Amino acid sequence: MLRNMLCKRIGFTLLTLAVIGMTSGAWAQQLPAPNWGAGFPRVMGEKVLLMWLAVPGAESYKIYRNGEVIGTPSSTNFIDQEPQGGENRYVISAIAGGVEGAKSEEKKVTIRILKEIVVQPPNGLASRLTDEAIAVVWNRPRGTILAYNVYRSSESGKGYEPVASIQDNNYLDQNVEVGKTYYYTITALDANFIETPKSKELAVTFTEKAEVATLVELKTYDISIKPTVLEKRLDFLGSNKLLGAVDSAISYKEEKVYIVDQTAGNIKVFDLKGNYLFQFGKKGVTDSDFRLPYGIGIGPDGNLYVADCKQVFVFTPEGKQVKRFSLEPTKSKEIKEAIEASKEFKMKGKIDPCPTDVVFDKKGNMLVVDNSLARIVVYDANGKYKTEFGKYGYGEGELKHPSYIAVNSLGEIGVVDGMNRRAQIFSEDYEFIRVFGKAKTFVGSFLGLGGIAVTKNDNFVIADPPMATIQVFDRATGEYLYHFGNEKGELEPETKQRALWDVANPAGISIDLKNNNLWICMPRTASGMIRHISD
Repeated sequence: MLRNMLCKRIGFTLLTLAVIGMTSGAWAQQLPAPNWGAGFPRVMGEKVLLMWLAVPGAESYKIYRNGEVIGTPSSTNFIDQEPQGGENRYVISAIAGGVEGAKSEEKKVTIRILKEIVVQPPNGLASRLTDEAIAVVWNRPRGTILAYNVYRSSESGKGYEPVASIQDNNYLDQNVEVGKTYYYTITALDANFIETPKSKELAVTFTEKAEVATLVELKTYDISIKPTVLEKRLDFLGSNKLLGAVDSAISYKEEKVYIVDQTAGNIKVFDLKGNYLFQFGKKGVTDSDFRLPYGIGIGPDGNLYVADCKQVFVFTPEGKQVKRFSLEPTKSKEIKEAIEASKEFKMKGKIDPCPTDVVFDKKGNMLVVDNSLARIVVYDANGKYKTEFGKYGYGEGELKHPSYIAVNSLGEIGVVDGMNRRAQIFSEDYEFIRVFGKAKTFVGSFLGLGGIAVTKNDNFVIADPPMATIQVFDRATGEYLYHFGNEKGELEPETKQRALWDVANPAGISIDLKNNNLWICMPRTASGMIRHISD
C-alpha cells in the first residue's frame, strides 16, 4: 500500500512538472518573433537605429548584436551607440513573464571604417600670456583642414574636454584663473570629416594678474536680465532626434520652422509650436549630398537656402532640391589682396570659398557669408552676382571667419565676426556702420559667438555658447541692453558675468516675432529649446 502511495505521489509530481513545462512552452509560443520596421536597422552617422513592430503581450525586448545581448528596452526602438566596425548582425526577441519568445529575422548592417588618416595631428603647439588670457597657437598640417578641435584639461594626460571648434590655427582662452595650470591638445578635421588623433600636450600656467580697471568694470557693469518661460524642449528619440542642430529659419507663410541638423546631415521640420513634422536631405559624398550644413535662410520665393561650406543648396518648403551653386572666387582686388596677405593663405597657398549662412535683404538680394574669404557676397533676385563687401582683417568693416548673418526691417545687416570676437552692423547699401561687443568675460561682451537674430524693435540678438547667454544689443548705438539668463537672480551683480541659465552651448537662434518665441539650437546637448520671451 505504501508502495502504491509513493508511486501515485511520484506520478503526481511528474505530471505537475510536465504541466509547468507545457505552460512555459505555450507562453513562449504566444510571443511571436518581432517584425522589423521598414528600412530598419538604419545607420545614423556612427550609430545604428533599430525599430520594430510591437508584439502583443510583450513586456520588453531583447536586442542581440552578433550573438550578444546589447539591450533590453521596453519600447520598440533602440539605438546601438557603439556598433562594431565591419558587419553587425542584429536579432530581436520579445519577453513576457520572464520568458523569451521567438527571435526575429537577422538583419545585417555594415559599418565602414576609414583607416587612412589623410591629415596628421597638429604639431608645434606654443603659448603666450596676455593680461587676461592664454593664447595657444600651432602649425597647420598639410592637406585640407575643415576645422580644429581644441581640448583642455586641468590634469595632465586625462580629463580632456572640448572647448572650441575653430578654423584658425590659434585659440584665445579667456576662461582661466591666476595660478592654475591648463593642459591643451588639438585635433584636426580633414576633408572627409575624420578627426585626427590628439596632438602632443601643451601645459600652460596662467600667471598674469587682471588689471584693476577690469575688476572695477566687472563690479559696476549694468546687468539687465529678461525673463523667459520654457515652452518646449526639442529632444526626441530615434530618427527625429536633433543630433547637432546649428541653425534655424522660420517661415510664417508655411507656419514651419526648419532646423539644420549638422551632425545628422539633414533638415528637420517643425510647426510653430515645436511639433516634429518631417525631415529631408542626407549627408554623403556626392555633390547632391550635405557635407557640412551650417546656416539656413528663407527667400522671398519661399524656398530654403542652406549654406554647406562648399556650396549653397536650394529646396522647396516640402524639401525637394531645386538647385545648388558654389561661390565664385572674389572679384574684388581689395578682398583678394587682404586674404593673400593673411597668415592662413601663406601657409595654405590657396583658400577656397566656404559659405556658412544665407539671408535676404529688403531689396530681395541674397547675401551669402563666405567664412574663408571673410566677405559677404551679394546676388540679385535672379541669382546673378552683384557685389561683395567686407575683407580679411581686424579693423572696422573687416572680418575674420564670419559665420552667421541677419537683417532687420530697416535693412541693417548684422554679421557675426567670429574670430574677432565681435559683431558688426552694415547699412542696406553694405557700408560699415558700427561694431558691437568685444572680447571679454562678462555680458555686453563675448567669450564666443553663435547665431544672430532680430527683435521686434530691430535690435540684434547674439548667442554666446561658452557664456551660455543670449544677449541683446541696441541697433542704433551698438550698446548692450540685456540678456536672457540668470533668471533666478540669486547671485551678486559682480558674479553674474557667467550665466546660470539652463541653456547649454547655444548656437543658431531664431525669433518667432508673431508668437514671441525664441528658438535655440544646442548642438553639444543634441537638442533644442523654445522659450517664450517678453521682447
